[in-house]
Amino acid sequence: MKISISLPLFFVIAFFPPQALGLDFSQGLVLGGGTVFSRAPGFGTKPQGMVEAELENLLSGRSFGGALILGLHSAAPSGIRGGYGYRGWEGMHLRLSGEMYLSPARRRVGGEGNPDAASGGMLLRPGFGAALGGFFSMYRHTEILFFYPSLRLQPFADLIPPRSLVRLRFALPVEVFFRRDLDVSWAVGLGAAGVFRWDAFMEKRRRGRL
Repeated sequence: MKISISLPLFFVIAFFPPQALGLDFSQGLVLGGGTVFSRAPGFGTKPQGMVEAELENLLSGRSFGGALILGLHSAAPSGIRGGYGYRGWEGMHLRLSGEMYLSPARRRVGGEGNPDAASGGMLLRPGFGAALGGFFSMYRHTEILFFYPSLRLQPFADLIPPRSLVRLRFALPVEVFFRRDLDVSWAVGLGAAGVFRWDAFMEKRRRGRL
């Protein structure tokens, strides 16, 4: 499956004007993995490994943010202990998320002086996010597409190096999938992202530092 780059470019063009209002636009490549716990009617719960790759388009202020997330996902089949198993599935998804930053001023991890100064060392910004998702998936070896919504909650921490155009994010997401074919489907995982800061890039260009 392919994701067009026209949508991210649209967000770059559309969101730069709000920069004057103190809003920043950034894009991140998110890689995540975790375990899905599935249970069908009349059977037991079994774990399935799942991986995701996502492009996150984030518009953020000092203490809040919102994002449109486009992604691909793939879940492996479960084991067949007990004489039954659950099939793997794969597809693409869309998420709309909101997030709050628990320390808007950002706490210093290292260095001295003003935490917003270039010499202030690594910065830490913890936060919490929630997202509504829509998944379009197919069971492996089939061509039957099915849809299901999801709800995801995740604590996270951003690491922001001084003078850098890229920040790092580490998250611990928990997600519930509302599927008709399963009684239970939820996941817990670990995510890591590299986020390109378009606001910092444009500021450096304006000052002639690029």
